[in-house]
Order: sequence, then C-alpha cells, then structure tokens
Amino acid sequence: MASDSAITSLTQLIIKILPNPQSYFLLCPRKKLTSLHDNILFLQDFLLNFPQNSGETFSEWEVRIKTFADQAKDILQSHVSLPSHVSQKRAAHDGDQFRAFQRCVGEVDSTVAEATKIMEIQEREENLPATRAKTPRRVSVGKDSMVGMDEDLIQIMDRVMGDDQNLGIISITGMGGIGKTTLARNVYEDKSTVDFFDTCHWVTVSQGYNVQEILGGILSREGSIEFLIEHVYKSLKGRRYLIVMDDMWHAEVWDKVRRAFPDDYNGSRVIITTRLSEVALNIDSGSHVHRMRLLDEGTSWALFCSKAFAEECPPRHMEEIGKSIARNCRGLPLAIVVTAGMLKADRTTEYWKKIAENVNVASTVNDDRYSRIFSLSYTNLPHQLKSCFLHMGLFPEDYSIPVKKLIKLWVADGFLESSEPKSLEELAEEYLEALVDRSLVLVVRKRSNGRMRYCKIHDVLRELSIQKGKEERFLQHFTDADRTKSRFRKLVEGQHRLSIRTEKYMAFLKTKHGNSPLHTLLYFGAETDRFATFAAQFTSLRVLGKLSVNLHYIPDEIFELVNLRYLAFTSAHMGKCKISPSISKLQNLQTLIIERDSFRTDYSSVVILPLEIWKMPRLRHLLLTTDTFLSFPYSDGLGGAYSVLENLQTLSNVKNFEFTKKAVEGFPNLKKLRINYERTEPEHLETFCLSNLVYLQVLEELNIRFPAGSAHVDINPFLANHAFPQKLRKLTFTHSEIPWEKMSMVGSLPNLEVLKLMKHSFVGEEWEPTEGEFLVLKYLEIESTDLREWRVESDHFPCLERLIIRWCYKLKEVPSSVGDIPTLQSLTIRSCNAEAEDSVRNIEIEQRSLGNDVLQVQIYPSERIEIASRQQRQKRE
Repeated sequence: MASDSAITSLTQLIIKILPNPQSYFLLCPRKKLTSLHDNILFLQDFLLNFPQNSGETFSEWEVRIKTFADQAKDILQSHVSLPSHVSQKRAAHDGDQFRAFQRCVGEVDSTVAEATKIMEIQEREENLPATRAKTPRRVSVGKDSMVGMDEDLIQIMDRVMGDDQNLGIISITGMGGIGKTTLARNVYEDKSTVDFFDTCHWVTVSQGYNVQEILGGILSREGSIEFLIEHVYKSLKGRRYLIVMDDMWHAEVWDKVRRAFPDDYNGSRVIITTRLSEVALNIDSGSHVHRMRLLDEGTSWALFCSKAFAEECPPRHMEEIGKSIARNCRGLPLAIVVTAGMLKADRTTEYWKKIAENVNVASTVNDDRYSRIFSLSYTNLPHQLKSCFLHMGLFPEDYSIPVKKLIKLWVADGFLESSEPKSLEELAEEYLEALVDRSLVLVVRKRSNGRMRYCKIHDVLRELSIQKGKEERFLQHFTDADRTKSRFRKLVEGQHRLSIRTEKYMAFLKTKHGNSPLHTLLYFGAETDRFATFAAQFTSLRVLGKLSVNLHYIPDEIFELVNLRYLAFTSAHMGKCKISPSISKLQNLQTLIIERDSFRTDYSSVVILPLEIWKMPRLRHLLLTTDTFLSFPYSDGLGGAYSVLENLQTLSNVKNFEFTKKAVEGFPNLKKLRINYERTEPEHLETFCLSNLVYLQVLEELNIRFPAGSAHVDINPFLANHAFPQKLRKLTFTHSEIPWEKMSMVGSLPNLEVLKLMKHSFVGEEWEPTEGEFLVLKYLEIESTDLREWRVESDHFPCLERLIIRWCYKLKEVPSSVGDIPTLQSLTIRSCNAEAEDSVRNIEIEQRSLGNDVLQVQIYPSERIEIASRQQRQKRE
C-alpha cells in the first residue's frame, strides 16, 4: 500500500525518540505520543483488511491516513533533529508547530473512531449465526432457547426500542441458570435491534472484572482507563447505541465506566445482566429492573421435551417419568436442559427411572438442590467425557474458548484414548460435540463450514467443573482467597493441572519442582516475561501456554522441558525474529503456536523457523499468526537427521514456501495450509512450484494469499492452469486475480463446502457458473471484485446455505434466482452500490411473499450512504 512507508517511517521515529522525552516533551507528552503510535498501527491494520483497489472509498481512506502520518512525521522530525536548547527555544516561540501537531493527533483520533465503526459492521456480519430456526417467529432465535421467555422478550424489546429518548439502563436479574444471558442475547441479535441502533456492543464483566478489558472490548483495543473512556465516548458520540454488560457482580463497575457512555437524547440503551438484585437496584436511580421468574410446570415440561426429544413426540410410556423429572428441576431452565441432555443419550426406561429417583432425592435438599441436580449430570457422564468436562474448568469465567486450541490442548494432555481410524483431533471434536449435545458446553460462534469456532461453559457449570476437578485432584484454579504463599504452595503440591489468572502467584514458587506431577500450566493474565521463568521450574510439563516473551530471547530453560506436547508463545517484540535451533530438543512437541500482540506488534514482523523444525517428527500443528519463513532442508550436510513430518496436519502463515516435490513429501498428511506470497518477478514463480499442491492428497483447507496487483507478475494464468487437491473442503483466495472463466477448476472440486473469494481473487466483469459444479458448496463469500454481471440460476448452487457479497461496487444486481435456492438460509450484502442493495431487498420481499421465513437477509449500506441516512433520520426525529 502507498501508505505503508509513511506509517512505517512515523512508527519507527516514535519508537526511536520515546526513550528521550527531552527531545519532544515541549511538543507533546509521552502518553500522547504513545497513543499516536498505537492509533497509526491500528489504522494500518484497518487498511490491510480493507478492500484494495476497490474504488474511491479505499483511496480516500489511504490518502487521509498517509497525510496524517506524513504530517506528524515531518513535525516530529523537524523538532527532534534540532539540538535540545534550540528545540526548546523554537517550541516556546513557534505555537504554529505545536498547534499543527495537536490538530494532527486529533484528526488521527477521530479517524480511528470512524474506522472502528466500519470494523464493527464487518464483525457483526461475520458473527451472524450459520444456521437459523426454520419456524416462523418474531425474533431471529431458535425456538428451544426461548421456551417460556416470550413475555420477557416482549417486555425487554419494548423497553429497548421504546419512545423514551434518554439513555436507558435496563437490568435483567435472577439466579444463575435462569436465562438472563439467553434473554439478553436474543434481544441483542434480533434483526429489529440491529436495524434500530447505529452500533451494538456486547461485553462480559464477570466477578473478577477488569475495567480496561470491559472498555477495551468495546473498542477492540488496549490502553489506560482514561484513554479508553475518552475513545469509547468519542466512538459512541452522536450515535444511537446498544451496550450489553453481561454477568455484572458489583455495582461499582457501572460507576467506573458510565462516563464512557454519552447521553445524546437519541434512545441509546445499556442492558445489564446480574444475579444480584442489590446490584440492579444500585446501578441507576432511573433504571428499569426486570426480574426473571422460574418456569411453571407446563413450561418446564415443554422445555424438557424440546431438549430431550427435539422435534419428536415423547413416547407415551416415558411421559410420566419425564414430567416427574422436569417438575423436580424446580423451574430452573439450566437444570432442565442439562438433565434433558443427560437423558437424551439413553432413552431406556430403566435409565430414566434411575435418574428420576436421583433427581427427586436431590430436589428435596433445599439448600443446594440445584447443585445436586447438576452433579448428577457429571456423575452420569461416560468416562471418556468426564476429563473433557473437568478440563473446561481451567478457563476463566465467561471465557470464549477457541475450539481449535481446546482440541489441541485435549490431545496434548493425554487423556484421550486413540480410536482408529479416527485421529485424536477428530475424537476430541466428537467429545466436544457430545458435551454440547448434553447442554454442558455452549456454542458461542460457528465457522463458515458450520463447525464450532468458539465455545464456553456456563459459570454455574464451571463452578461444578472446578469443584469436581479439585475433589479428584484433576486441576487447581486459584482465587483471591489463595493469595498467601503457604496457601498457594499447599494447593500446588501434587496437582496435575494448574490455571493462573494473575502474575502475583509466580513469586511464590522460586525453587525447582523436578518431582512435581504438574503437566499442564495455563496462564490467562497480563503479559509478563516472568511466566517463562516460573514455568521452567516444572520439568514434567506437557502443556504450557501462553508464554509472553520477547521471541529474540526465549529462555533456554524452556527448551529443556522435553516432555512438552503443547507450547504457545505470544510476543509484542518481534521484528525479524529467528527461533533458536534448540527448539528441536522438544522431541515430543505436537503443537507450536506463535502469536503476535495484535495491537503492539509491527505488522512487518516475520518469524524465521530453523531447519531443525524438520527434526521434530511428532509435530502435528504449526500455528503462526505472523508471516513465517520455513525452508526445506535439501542438503544432507547434517548427517541426514531430518525427518518426514508424517504427523503434521496444520501449517499456517508460511511465506514464499517452495512446494517442490521433495518438500511436499515432507508433510504427506497435511490437512490445513495457509500460505502467503510477496511481490515477485515472473521468473521466480516457478520456484514456488504451486502445481505440486495437487500432491497434498489429504489436504482439506487451503488459504493462499498473493500481494495486491498480482496480475502484473502473471500469477493468475500460472495458478489457473493447475489442479487442486480433490479432498479440499474449504478454499480461500486473496489477490490471485484469476479470470472468472477459469472457475471450473474450483467448481469441479467434489468436496468443496466453503469458498472465500477475497480482494480481487477472481477478475472480469461477468461470471456465469457452470451447471453440475459446486454440488456441495454451503458457504460462498465474494469480496472486492470488478464483477458487473453474475448470471446465476437457483440450480447452480444446490446446497448453498450462506452467501456474503461485500465491496463489489460495480455489481448491478444479485439475481432474484438466488432467493430460489432451496437451502439458502442467509444472504448478506455490504457496501455495494444502491442497485445491488435494492435487488437484495426485492429478493427478501419476494421470498416473504412466498412464505419463506427461513431466509435471513442482512443489508449493510456503504459508509457514506449510512451516514447520510442517519443524518436524515436525526433531522426527522
């Protein structure tokens, strides 16, 4: 991008002068200079994810950001390059330079707020659930999840979108498991809510709250409390917003963040969920408190049936037993769905009678009847699922758990038993799905292929997991009550799994623990280099994550932990970083994760993996979130010690990798591959050997990215003339610039379910799919193309469920035949021209007239159109 050099020059200059405040303190305080650095990197990231070469909008943004960067750099450079006494004298007398710099910083701040809003729209679109209920309804939510809450939903929706223009605070209160979060989530995701508010944000508070995390969750960035309050306020100012603050335990939280929420008399709302009535009553004198009630007997039975029998009618001979069980759950929705999930797996009369008797006994103990009922759900888990459930207790309260990482943690921990021909990863995913099916784990977000992306555990069930885990010495989880050194040491002794939320505990253990049985150590606190030194004491570790380190100086002791199966690093200090060859000492390592701090890392950072990686035959996953160079060891100069990585399944973000026949043979069982290529000369293309990708015979996911303007180096014909592995299920192109006429090479793939065409991956003004292709495609995303006419019929994509089109400014229309695809559940269009948006509205109207209530349509106008629409609406109001 044209702005890259300006941004890089400015950020490098700031980094250079920050340690010497005397060189700039008269121009601006250190805090403001640091903020400028962070904001410029944020805008660079925004541009990197914005459609390139897509018309006027992108160009204007890039010129705007480049101008700010150049101006700030020039002022700083001219100021700091002078001797200090001259600089001070000049600053004292040259107010114009000072004002110019302050004005520049202010422009950057306001631009960040605008960019944040655009990213919110994109994130909201991407978080759209992959599947929808197929029954007519007022709100966009599955029927089962709202059984017994219809009246609650109507009342809250009326409050949220009522006529009162003052900032309204709505508190939803009730005991744990009664459905507060479910109710708030259904209000938040309802289409009428999304259309009514300019921006919506969901943040989770929890007991051990952190104000910076709460505010940072709204902005998706870091900073001091005052910085975040200021920028949240600016980002919301003048806009009608909805904020949901879930699971609040202390009224003081609201006191600490309320300054961030402007009251512009435009109908903005804040929804708070809490177990504690006193919290709800002390939030705000004018707030509305909605108290949730336990379900009556009839509704309890309806909810029980929806979970235990799904769409089936309950067998008559089991109805009496089932009603008894539902009645003894005493109206608590979570107890009902967990118990029903337990019974769903075994519908024999004998089993149900046994559970009915146990639930009846548990429900008669008034003090802890619900906890006893939940305990039954654990006691009756199959043996292989118990360890998986207990492991969930290692994660913080209300934590969204990345499913891919969770599965790798389970595999590395060693409690899964191999079940040929399934891989351990496939087995782990099955076990997770079983826990979801039993309502013990919640799905937070799905992937484009319909599989889970994030999951979480209800805090009531998390408490059960921790309780049982401690009883069985499966895990230890520390709270503020465990702060004393003696208490901490006692709790650690003999533990196998340890979860730490804050670095304050690390000082308690300074001696070697070579005999400690601890083999899993997870850290979820703020970044600290101390964790690496702390972790190195436990020589039996199998799982270690995540280490916040400077990758240039990884402690040697880490490479002595030879039992490690799972190792995760995160770093804000990268640059051009070479990982030590000593990593090959970790001969048992299965998963290596290297992540960058997304807000503080220079995006030009690269990681160079040593050739010794090829000496680690047990590697299963190399997960890297920054560009990574990995070379293949063609030379036998080291005694032929390199191995074929037969177990390697995942390889992500490798840059300019050369897929020679020999290199491909080096990882024959690769399933997931993400590769990036930088701008290069045509004569160098052959060295990449992309034609050999076809020999990765078990590859299921391929993400291949080229630099913008790839057509100049003839990548498109090179790529378009080669076949792809036939087992591909998910395929993503970026900047490949292949002619639409070559689409058959993709459409003919027999197993392809997900296709993402990002940023000019295909070029040309017309695309007419070929009949008989894309036979199993479920998800199609088209972004930033010069496509004008899309000649598509309903039978071209016979299994399509979700279609996303964005930043296709030249597209005349989305054909009405798209609405006739019988499997289509979701159609989203974002920032296209008005004609294309109107065609999607017509599709929605036509399908509604035909009785199609399944299809969910989302239309996100371009930024300019949306601003104009909002201004007109405000004038009318």
